[in-house]
Amino acid sequence: METLLISMIALATASGNLLVNPGFEAVRGDVPVRWDLFVMPQEGCYGKIDPDVHKEGRYSAKLHNGTPYDKEPANNWSQSITVSLRNKELRVKGWIKTEAAAEAALWLQCFQRRPLRIVAFGSTGDTIPIYGDMDWTEVEMRVPVPNETDFVMLRCVLMGEGTAWFDGISVEDATGSETDTRSETPVPSEKAEEARKLSVRDKAAAPEKERESLEELRASRQALVEANRTLRELNNSLLAQISALQAEVQRLREERETMRMLQPEKSLQVPTVPDVPRPELPVPPLIPHEEQLEEDVQ
Repeated sequence: METLLISMIALATASGNLLVNPGFEAVRGDVPVRWDLFVMPQEGCYGKIDPDVHKEGRYSAKLHNGTPYDKEPANNWSQSITVSLRNKELRVKGWIKTEAAAEAALWLQCFQRRPLRIVAFGSTGDTIPIYGDMDWTEVEMRVPVPNETDFVMLRCVLMGEGTAWFDGISVEDATGSETDTRSETPVPSEKAEEARKLSVRDKAAAPEKERESLEELRASRQALVEANRTLRELNNSLLAQISALQAEVQRLREERETMRMLQPEKSLQVPTVPDVPRPELPVPPLIPHEEQLEEDVQ
């Protein structure tokens, strides 16, 4: 496993791909190495490695939403890229296959850490929408990275019900490249080309306000997803603090009990008898001198 991972990292680096394990081939358990899975808990919704459906290699990353959500969580596989990419232009590519899917796409998000916010966002669904039943289709986009960017996040996203598979993902530095990406992109399938034309025509016919509303809705949706993630991280931090406080309280209780057991017993105190006033005795009469005695006798 380690040898395979090292080989894949070296291969990705040599090809200019900024992602590690871009084809989901290095697997530990049921999880592809260096990829994170987010699926909002709900019956019939999951993500896993699929050895039966793949564009290349042995595996692909699968997402399945069997039941609709009340609010769209944007379930996804993700990988962060932390190298400095400020003021670069990134080329994102990958293969997607769907069955009865509402929408599947690759997202690239540029993040600023403090305050945590998205400073740039791109989706392959804007140029080649993937939905319904579509065979393996290559998607591509370019995203300029703002100067405020601290790290970028690549996401393989499924929205709504259905199933999507992802394979052969790449993120490359295309800064200064003069190559027309349309000449590099293979001709998409008939359904993908038809969907692209419909998307372009619909966007051109939509009023300006409607397009702005769609963009605002997309931005709000992304902000909600990130806010939920931040809240989960905060909740985990609070739980850790509570556990630490409980441990400290238990330690203090044990320390108090130990001190109580080691403290010597108090010595018994003899009760003091209160002072009783002595009775006053009558003063005896004075004893007379001898001369006086003699006189008394005569």
